[in-house]
Amino acid sequence: MRNAQSASSGWKSIQLSGSTSCCSRANNCTCLSNYSYTNGGYTLDFSSSTAGIGNSPIINWTGASNSAWATGTNWAGCNSPACGVTANIFPAAIQPIISANTTVQSINVLGGASLTINPGVTVTVCGDFNNFGTINVSPTSTILMNNGAVAQNFDGALTANNKLGNVTITKSGVASTTVDMDIAGNFTTSNAGSVFNTNNKYIKVAGNFTNASGNSTFTNVIPGGYLEFNGAAAQTYSPGGILTLENVVKFRQELLLSDQICSWQRSDLTEIITSPALPKFSPFNTIHLVLFRKSSTLSIRCC
Repeated sequence: MRNAQSASSGWKSIQLSGSTSCCSRANNCTCLSNYSYTNGGYTLDFSSSTAGIGNSPIINWTGASNSAWATGTNWAGCNSPACGVTANIFPAAIQPIISANTTVQSINVLGGASLTINPGVTVTVCGDFNNFGTINVSPTSTILMNNGAVAQNFDGALTANNKLGNVTITKSGVASTTVDMDIAGNFTTSNAGSVFNTNNKYIKVAGNFTNASGNSTFTNVIPGGYLEFNGAAAQTYSPGGILTLENVVKFRQELLLSDQICSWQRSDLTEIITSPALPKFSPFNTIHLVLFRKSSTLSIRCC
């Protein structure tokens, strides 16, 4: 390593080891000794070092200062959340709260840890969102996956008390889920390249369902996949073209279908009503469809 430079008197030496008041060989530390007793400070030049000095692409939550997500001193790893920086949430006396829009590579909430996302906040995830602890997510917050063609994924506990708010996919590739998901807000695929792979999981949506391009952007629903509309108010279903769903469950309120329906089937009925027996509706005209039995499922094919 090169010498340290005193701002007031030129190059000075660095004592790398030895028996001093600040460190010893056993501590594996570096001590600076200002032998000329200047008070100008030092400049350390690590530009030629191969020791991996710099900001880490992985940071671990400590909560050393407070609960603020963006405060660097709350993280071990000499960095703050950003695209390219993965945030691991470890259990701590103070757990993180995201209270302003932020961007992060991946979020990993580990067992025993928790993460809170406040109302109206957008968390842009460039990698994956994994919860193996507890998340407290406002229904009006948004998880946005928008990292181009990079494959992105949801995993862990994302149902019941660990539900998400809004989920928006805006990319030129695939975002997938490997687990069932409860979405307390809206679900959106924003364009024809924004593919959401359901992997035949059970997806619950309490807000509106807006899909960009039918079967092309909402995939792997059949066989066995479920789409449940469980909002307390009327919800809008916009499939974006032909979207074939095997099991559709609707509780209590109206489901507003904003596209043309070709066929539908209730699970408690043996008949399949198909066009032309089913009236045709022009695209984007809203009709009201209410399931009368809470346990029934509905298969809808829109065109």
